[in-house]
Amino acid sequence: MKQGGSDARLLDYENDKVIKLQTFKSEEEFKKSQLYSQYIWINGMYNLYKNIVPKIHSIVKFNDEYGYIMDKFNVDYHSTKSTSFVDNLTKMINAFKDVPLKETFRFSTYCNRVLTHLQLLYQDEFLINIKEIRIGNRTVKNVTNLYGPNDIFMILKQYESKLFPEQSYCHGDFTLENTLKTHNNEIKIIDPNFVNGIWNSWMLDISKLMQSTHYNYEGLFNKDNMHYVINNGMMFVNFDGDALFIKSKYDSYNMLCSKYDKYFKQLLMLEFTHYIRMLKYKRKVSFNEYLKAFVVMNLVYDDYLKR
Repeated sequence: MKQGGSDARLLDYENDKVIKLQTFKSEEEFKKSQLYSQYIWINGMYNLYKNIVPKIHSIVKFNDEYGYIMDKFNVDYHSTKSTSFVDNLTKMINAFKDVPLKETFRFSTYCNRVLTHLQLLYQDEFLINIKEIRIGNRTVKNVTNLYGPNDIFMILKQYESKLFPEQSYCHGDFTLENTLKTHNNEIKIIDPNFVNGIWNSWMLDISKLMQSTHYNYEGLFNKDNMHYVINNGMMFVNFDGDALFIKSKYDSYNMLCSKYDKYFKQLLMLEFTHYIRMLKYKRKVSFNEYLKAFVVMNLVYDDYLKR
């Protein structure tokens, strides 16, 4: 169901509801989980903006599984690829900015979160030793071969003064797969990933939309669509058909480029960090999925350098 780190499953319940469930050892473990944080976030947002999130009816427990029951929607998936739909999502993100934060945190707290993932990545000598990646006629340098984890941390941290003032409430995982358009023409958002105790911002949500539209995030993963050969430090990559690029999505990406031109260098850097954080979870899925995230991470960093 999700491309991130959640192991939750979704089940139909009655005619108009679904149950989201995950296995936990205890209620205490459940209440420390991302699934419970989602419950808190959606419930709180429902009290402010009933029209943009599903209603949660109750927390449930079945044997060793915990979760919650929420409304089910008939979803129009086709229109979520349109530029107008993505533009409407940016207006929703703007609404989150009006929700007051209980605490504020330096941007360096987010940098520290990314550094933890970088340190895991740099344990993989196989990837670090790749010098260049060639996709068709495009060749990019492997950023992890050029720099160490602390170097990338400092590249990110240089935006402290620009990004700290943009701190705000946000969804935290605002990709297209977490947005639904109902047949009643309503937009609903699901599966937030708001992390307490660190810097959060509307810019994380915009950069997540960029992740969805830039290199076809939802269509790229969980499919056998990338083929590669590694020879003498060079990785040659081929993607099937439109696996990496869909015009309707890229039109939306260009709209975001134009709309947020003032912030675009920083937004590209944040998009880059989303792929860094993704690698840990993709490695658990398969080595091929892990390599895809690694390749796209380097494409995004190359775009950042050219911006």
